[in-house]
Amino acid sequence: MIIPYSSINPLQILLLWVYVDDIMLTGSNTAQIEHVKQHHHKCFGIKDLGRLDYFLGLEVSYVHQGIVLSQKKFTHELLKESGLDNSKPVSTPLRYNCKLSQDEGDPISVPTYYRALVGKINFLTDIKPDLSFTAQTPSQCMQHLRSSYLQASHYTLRYIMVP
Repeated sequence: MIIPYSSINPLQILLLWVYVDDIMLTGSNTAQIEHVKQHHHKCFGIKDLGRLDYFLGLEVSYVHQGIVLSQKKFTHELLKESGLDNSKPVSTPLRYNCKLSQDEGDPISVPTYYRALVGKINFLTDIKPDLSFTAQTPSQCMQHLRSSYLQASHYTLRYIMVP
């Protein structure tokens, strides 16, 4: 999709996020936003759902000073589906000196849960950049999964617990 630059003022900001069939559009000029929405509606038949409150796990709250982004609902759901919603929180994203090894722990026979869990933890880095290393490390170990990786991921979930 190409929108001609001549229809967008370069001194204005226009942001368009697309993830599969979810679109978020914002900017500093409402006329430009309307132009882009009309263009996309003509090409794809998009529907404007109004003011943004929730987008791909991100909650948007509006306050006098601006907006507040959080992932509280996403985090609560992740903890609940992992069975860790009543666990004791921890103060670090990984145990001290945690080293994940392909030789440590039993092999995980059904890796689907683990892969989905690591993906969701990675998704939390939007709001919690301190999880970047913690989320990236297990992502590199997807071929030969061990129970120690799952334990480390569960530890990370205890770190993200929302009070």
